[in-house]
Amino acid sequence: MSAAQIKKLHALKREIGLDDETYRKILRDLTGYESSTALSKDQLSKVIEYLIAKQGELKADMTKE
Repeated sequence: MSAAQIKKLHALKREIGLDDETYRKILRDLTGYESSTALSKDQLSKVIEYLIAKQGELKADMTKE
């Protein structure tokens, strides 16, 4: 686990506006864990990549309106 990765993960969570329940469901669905501190560097990377993709989708949806 990397402190920088966890910081980035939590920043993405805030930017996207995920509530805690949704955030933990994403973690669980992607990694089997509900806490970012339990994740390996590879698992953190996977979740970060997923959230970046979701962030892009949300921005694209906003520009369509």
